[in-house]
Amino acid sequence: MSFDEEFADGLKEMTRRKATEVIPIMVMSVDETKMTVDGMDQDSVDYFDIRIQASQGATQGSFVIPAIGSWILASNIGKVDTTYFVVSTTEIQKAVINIGELEAEIDSQGISVKKGTVGLLTVFDDLITAIKAITVTTSQGPSGTPLNFASFDLVKTKFNQLLK
Repeated sequence: MSFDEEFADGLKEMTRRKATEVIPIMVMSVDETKMTVDGMDQDSVDYFDIRIQASQGATQGSFVIPAIGSWILASNIGKVDTTYFVVSTTEIQKAVINIGELEAEIDSQGISVKKGTVGLLTVFDDLITAIKAITVTTSQGPSGTPLNFASFDLVKTKFNQLLK
């Protein structure tokens, strides 16, 4: 193929490509199973199945779930006029990060960190319970409960407020 033919084909391809557009959309509903958002733009045009994740059905990576009634910026994907993904959000309902077996989730209830079936809150609860049960062998026999027993309950309460 000659240079002129390649150049002409390149120009044709450029004119076929749709420009990327970014649209502000109000979130009307969220489907966490499909990982999509439905919404409406400022001209009352409806948009459906806006992707929250880069790859639908993915179990790894990170994503945020926008709050219903908040605004997102949505962009089209490549040449496809009807496929959009969330670029940015004004209000987050939940954020999730998955790396291998590690999962971290943040929402208004707190922070959850798990690796497989082991959760951080459970580890802290087990640790506090073990510390509160410490006895030390003395010449008079085993010691009693720690003098600062109540302060461990306070620490446990704080963990429960932060973690889930």
